Amino acid sequence: MLENGRSHQRTRSFILWHNMLARCYTINSRGKPFFSAYKGVVVCERWHNFQYFCDDLPSLHGYTRWVNNPGEYELDKDYSYRRIYSPDTVSFISTSENAKEARLRNSAIKIQHENYRKINNARGKIFKEAESELKRNEIMYEVILHGNTKLIISDTPYGTAAFWPLTNKILRHGYITNGDVFVYLRYLNWLRLQWQSRNPHIDYIAATS
Repeated sequence: MLENGRSHQRTRSFILWHNMLARCYTINSRGKPFFSAYKGVVVCERWHNFQYFCDDLPSLHGYTRWVNNPGEYELDKDYSYRRIYSPDTVSFISTSENAKEARLRNSAIKIQHENYRKINNARGKIFKEAESELKRNEIMYEVILHGNTKLIISDTPYGTAAFWPLTNKILRHGYITNGDVFVYLRYLNWLRLQWQSRNPHIDYIAATS
């Protein structure tokens, strides 16, 4: 009975692994990604090996919930906003959380029709100004490309906080708000102060890495 349970779990792991690779690397007859939403998304080299993938699964956030609730949890890379499946960038989240996060991201990306031309023409300048403020305030951040839209992400002990300079949207773990780069800076600072007040003996920078 135990052996059957292990075999079933390995089958679920294989399906998970196979589907992950298929979403990232399946090409259509025109040589383009079959899953257009996954254009530019990759799987880390280690996870191209199924055994390594299985070895890493138990350490992923939410793994126990995925094991105990078949069909209710999904392997998700988008909470970290990275375009890569790897042990450091994915977690298991519920299907409802995943759907909510996708709706919020789509909302954050969308430029209002009446402002589109003005913002699109100035997108380079807008993004450069946002980066300049982050650098001036010595914020550690990354720039991620989602389709044709860039966003800025910064890791915190409370998860990754994302900022879309073109739409002035800030998103973190299922919550979205309006705000420009100065609001984003205040938000990051607030998260830092929250952490330091609750964890005075744990270094903030170390906790984000």
